[in-house]
Amino acid sequence: MEGVDPEAWLHTPGNIMYDVSGSIGLLTFEYNGVGTVHWFFKVRGRAAINLAREMLDDAFTNHGLKLARGITPKGLPAARWGARQVGMTSQGFMDFPRKGLCEVFTLTKEDFYKGQK
Repeated sequence: MEGVDPEAWLHTPGNIMYDVSGSIGLLTFEYNGVGTVHWFFKVRGRAAINLAREMLDDAFTNHGLKLARGITPKGLPAARWGARQVGMTSQGFMDFPRKGLCEVFTLTKEDFYKGQK
């Protein structure tokens, strides 16, 4: 999250930070019910997928999240694979000024829980 003041980010209403043994998940409030997820995990593979699901479950259940969005650089294929494993759907690639070509993912609350059954 280049160019972001961490202290200001933490004090912005609606932003959520998770810290599970040094694996960090951030949910940046965009507008009512919509947030962008950022994961900086120490864990990998199945453990990372499960942790991301736990964080999304909390955000959907306890924080009013209705739509999660992820923006992942094309050069991070493992992160893009992980987004799919969590249940996110690709909306295609877009060019972002600071990040370059990224794949945009979305996940609705309804689809998240439908995929958990």
